[in-house]
Amino acid sequence: MDLGHLNPSQRQAVVTTDGPLLVLAGAGSGKTRVITHRIQNLIGMGIPPERIVGLTFTNKAAGEMRERLAGMVGHDLASQVLLATFHSLGARMLRMDPDGFGLPSSRFSIMDQGDVFGVVRSLMREHGHHGAGGDRRFDIPAITQRISLWKNAFLPFTIEAAEAEIVDEYDVIAASIYPAYEDRLRALGAVDFDDLVCLVARTLREDQEVRDRWQGRYDYLMVDEYQDTNDAQLEFLRQLCKPPHNLCVVGDDDQA
Repeated sequence: MDLGHLNPSQRQAVVTTDGPLLVLAGAGSGKTRVITHRIQNLIGMGIPPERIVGLTFTNKAAGEMRERLAGMVGHDLASQVLLATFHSLGARMLRMDPDGFGLPSSRFSIMDQGDVFGVVRSLMREHGHHGAGGDRRFDIPAITQRISLWKNAFLPFTIEAAEAEIVDEYDVIAASIYPAYEDRLRALGAVDFDDLVCLVARTLREDQEVRDRWQGRYDYLMVDEYQDTNDAQLEFLRQLCKPPHNLCVVGDDDQA
């Protein structure tokens, strides 16, 4: 593989394939180029493309990465590399292994935002938070956002655990329905958007059998725009990446 068009730092990142690697660089400095050339180099080393994962944060970015890679290794090989967002990879894992992640094996659903708002509104009424003016006195999206933030921070599903985060009435309401919200989703055989990362990461961390099964699928993981990862996505990576931890992340620390 000709690496003459890469600068010395880019070349070093491309050929450093074993163990964890952190690449920090500014905007427009070729961070995504490093990932695609790294994948090309791994394929050239004989690594099966289906054992390589590239993660980014939007479907558009993942698609652009695939097109760039296809121009380098051909569409057939590029299509075998798993290039996805964190959430689309999580959805793929849930669909392939629902039993392992505690979901119905026959069929489970991914709730959209409207469905989630409906569940939250129903639980607020059940827990007496409708108030004299009805539940419309509260901003349902604001309640939902708090639950989402706590879930992504891996706070346990108890009011006590959330007490440190409570600063206003909305926090009190969100904390009081948080456990019931999770129970309702499981009873419905459903997951929300956050679960596509949070449920997967938590299960991988707590269930060694599931963790071993999924860690055995992928040998190399790469993440673009790493500065945008949150706690749940970081845990997702930690649990999915097996020793010797062939994880390469590229990001701009000025944007962190």
